[in-house]
Amino acid sequence: MSKKQIFLALIIGIQLSGVKLSAVESADDLLHKSEDALVKAQSFSVEYSAELRSGSEQVWLALQGKLSFKGDDHYFLTNVGNMFLVFPANNIWVSDGKNFLEIKLWRNQESELIQSGVADWDPGRPGPLSKQQCVKRIVRDGFTFLVAALVFDNMNKTKPMFKSRPGLLPYSASLEQPSSVTNAQILADDSISGKVIRHINYGIDRGTNGLEKVDLWLDAKSFLPIKRVTVPPHMSEGITENYSFVLNAKLNPSLFDAKRLIHEQKLEQQIAEAEKPDSRLLKAATGGDEALAIEALKAGANPNARTLLFEQPGPNLTSLMLASMSGNLKIVERLVKAGAEVNAAAPSGATPLEFAAMSRHSEVVAFLLSNGANSHLKDKSGYTALDMAKMNSPNENVLDVFHKFGLTETQTNKSPSSLK
Repeated sequence: MSKKQIFLALIIGIQLSGVKLSAVESADDLLHKSEDALVKAQSFSVEYSAELRSGSEQVWLALQGKLSFKGDDHYFLTNVGNMFLVFPANNIWVSDGKNFLEIKLWRNQESELIQSGVADWDPGRPGPLSKQQCVKRIVRDGFTFLVAALVFDNMNKTKPMFKSRPGLLPYSASLEQPSSVTNAQILADDSISGKVIRHINYGIDRGTNGLEKVDLWLDAKSFLPIKRVTVPPHMSEGITENYSFVLNAKLNPSLFDAKRLIHEQKLEQQIAEAEKPDSRLLKAATGGDEALAIEALKAGANPNARTLLFEQPGPNLTSLMLASMSGNLKIVERLVKAGAEVNAAAPSGATPLEFAAMSRHSEVVAFLLSNGANSHLKDKSGYTALDMAKMNSPNENVLDVFHKFGLTETQTNKSPSSLK
């Protein structure tokens, strides 16, 4: 009997005995099983924590919170903590599938409305999260990524400086950012609190410089995540996350009631203010939403109205300053045509021209210079727009515009000041 015949006989014998042959389980299989467990559950709730330390002293990141999901689009996510020392992440996100709300909680117990589907607070921002979207980010990317993406997506939308200069953010995270798992492998099983734990190691490629290195531990029975250690590119320390999941939990419907939360956080006044033409124009200028700007101006918005102290991206800024930062030339043109003051100053003394130069928007710089912008005005630190263009990540296109207008002198003996 040949080797081939022997092999076939063995296969037939195994099949007759009732033993099923199956492919070897892979790390990707375990990730899919973890995702399926959460997607197929009618509801789930998870408490999580995340921490990143430098050595044993400095805590660079500390997050903790709870996510509850019911059905495909009812969710409540609350998070407290800070990311990379300077970015607070004390937020609540809630949705009942139709109405959604995002608010920031400050230490003085005041609440800042970030966006709300109830009031159409910011049409340019994404609406409610989907369960499928959340589950994939939780399992493969972790809660640090999910929370950072929610916070940084908002900052990119409401703070033109971050939108025009993404390098200001220390960690690349966005819900719109594609990612792929690579080099996934199953390591030896571990034991945590007497439970058998499956251990997976893989990399995450986000198209940036380098891979995130991930170690993920899953419950051997439920396949739900228990612990994760993620080392972002160019970092030597890892972010440690711990989870406690409950599947098919009975969740109170009021948990997902955005209108209830508006009342509890006393946000009615902010929502009413957000619906006024002036506020809508400021939001349009910040986010580069030309359609909203046209609508607000037609409704009687004051082109020289300024942001309030509690509003992002900063106190006492005009729509023209915000549009100059975000770089939307068409909105800048409409604002100037509507009577916006080209040489208005922020509390720091910075003008729209300085904001445009700092944010490296050459077309906006050219338009402002052609429409009465005074290039010789100095902020409170003694800098002109050209000074800032040269010192703040120089951009040849912006400098060329100044040169075409005959502006070449600059100061070099001082350091840039904050423009807030």
